[in-house]
Amino acid sequence: MSARGLFTGNRGAELHFLALRKLSVGKSVFPDVEFAAVAEAFGFQAYTIRSLDDLRALGPVLGKPDGPILLDCKVNADIAAPFMGEFAEFEARQHG
Repeated sequence: MSARGLFTGNRGAELHFLALRKLSVGKSVFPDVEFAAVAEAFGFQAYTIRSLDDLRALGPVLGKPDGPILLDCKVNADIAAPFMGEFAEFEARQHG
């Protein structure tokens, strides 16, 4: 058996790219869907991950899975990936 991670929240790089360009972020933000609840309805073990502590707590479960597992890993919109700073610098040089 294996575990699968699903990264949701729909507030990743798209939001930060639009904000960087001072464009509306409205189309990059979607309602949150509880995929863990959907997966449980299909017989999966399912967990929602909102922090590294949530993930660490699942160590024993993930180490010895008893059937399929779905991890619904929520993206934190307040945290931009490190490459976003590099991209901002590149954009500034291009349009400087």
